[in-house]
Amino acid sequence: MQIVHRVCLLAVLLVHGMAGCTPVGDGSERGADAAPAADMDPVDLGSPDGAVADEGIEPDAALPDMAPDAADMAPCVPADEACNGIDDDCDGITDEGLGGEACVTGEPGPCGPGTEVCADGVMLCARAVEPADEVCDGLDNDCNGVVDDAPGVGVACSAGIGSCERVGEMVCDAAGEVTCNVVARGPREEICDGRDSDCNGIVDDVEGVGEACTVGVGACAVTGTVVCQPGGTVCDVVAGAPGVEVCDGIDNDCNGVVDDVPGVGVGCEAG
Repeated sequence: MQIVHRVCLLAVLLVHGMAGCTPVGDGSERGADAAPAADMDPVDLGSPDGAVADEGIEPDAALPDMAPDAADMAPCVPADEACNGIDDDCDGITDEGLGGEACVTGEPGPCGPGTEVCADGVMLCARAVEPADEVCDGLDNDCNGVVDDAPGVGVACSAGIGSCERVGEMVCDAAGEVTCNVVARGPREEICDGRDSDCNGIVDDVEGVGEACTVGVGACAVTGTVVCQPGGTVCDVVAGAPGVEVCDGIDNDCNGVVDDVPGVGVGCEAG
C-alpha cells in the first residue's frame, strides 16, 4: 500500500485535472469492470519483493518536492528601493534610481571626487575623472600622488659651458613647459688658468696665444709659439747658447752686434 500511495501522490502533482488515483493492487482491490484511463497505459506496480517494475524506483525513495515556495507565492509589499539586488518597490526593476550623490574614491588627485553608483547590489564610488598623461599644470593628472611629474622632470641638466656652466634638474616652469632650473653664469676675461673663463668653448685662448714668437738674438735666436702658463703667456722655446764672435756676418756671441771680434774698430796703419 505504501507504493500505491506514493504513485497516487506523484500522479496528483504531475497530472493536472485528475480527481484522484485509484489504488492498483493484486486484483482483489479492483473492480472487475474497471479499466485503465483511456489516455494512460497500465502500470505494473507489483512484484513479489515489493519493487516497482520497470521504473527502477526503490520502494522507499523520496519523491521530489514540487510544491511552490511560499516566498514565491507571497505578495510583494512595496518598500523604498535599496541597493541590494532586490526589487524592493515591486515595480519589476531592481536597484533603479539609486546613486548619483557625490562621494570620495580615496584616490589622489583629480581621481578623488566621484559619484555613487549602485552595481550588482553594492553602492560604489565611481571616479568623476579618469587618470590622464601628466602635464605641467599644477595637478596630479595621472593620479599617482605626485603633482607635475611629467616626462623628463627630475632629470639632471646644465646651462652654459666652460666656467659659465651650472648644473641643475628639469622642472615644470610657469609656462607649463619642462625646462632646466638653472641659468648659466656670465663670462669673464680669459686668463691663463686652465679654464674657459670667457665661456667660448676654448680654454686659455688669451690674446697672442698660438702666435709665433722668438727668444734670443743673433745666433741664439729660436722661434716658437706663444702659450699659456700659470701667471701669463710665454714663448715655448729657450734661446740658444752664445758662441765666439768671428768675422762671418753673424752675431755669434748673441750680444746684438755682428762681427764685433776683438780689434775690429781699432785704428791701424797700412804700409
